[in-house]
Amino acid sequence: QLLTDVNNTGVNVNGGTARSQGFEGNVTWTPIDRLTLNVNGAYTDAHLTQDTDPLLTDGKDGNPLPWSPKWSASLSGDYRFGAMENGVTPYVGATWQYVGTRHSDFTGLIYQGAYGIPRAQYAIPSYNSISLRAGIDWNEWEVELYAKNLTSAKGITGFAPYGTSAAS
Repeated sequence: QLLTDVNNTGVNVNGGTARSQGFEGNVTWTPIDRLTLNVNGAYTDAHLTQDTDPLLTDGKDGNPLPWSPKWSASLSGDYRFGAMENGVTPYVGATWQYVGTRHSDFTGLIYQGAYGIPRAQYAIPSYNSISLRAGIDWNEWEVELYAKNLTSAKGITGFAPYGTSAAS
């Protein structure tokens, strides 16, 4: 199933056949008490294995599947301090995340012609983000403060090559 537009409404259409294969790995390491490090990485080769309907999607054999990055990775660390007298256990942590280049949904010949769009699919740039967290565990309660995307990464999650939206 591929997402496309019909009369300015997003609909799913049959996209023919595709192949998705790859690998993912995760390693968690505790080098010292209360410190946990985690690394995760994935490679995904996801692409069409036949041409799609040219009017609605115009995908070609070998085109990447929409929104599937070839590479993604994360690295995180968490440190839990010793418990205090009142049973409160403070902790801090950080995460770096990488999302590789992805590709937009397909745009068929109907919209390419109507809006003067030169191709059916666009590359969406990769991005990195960093997040921090700090909190406390207390009995059966946990309170956490966090800050996400401290790098102000522009992680694009939607895109249309026509119209007047910011994504266009």
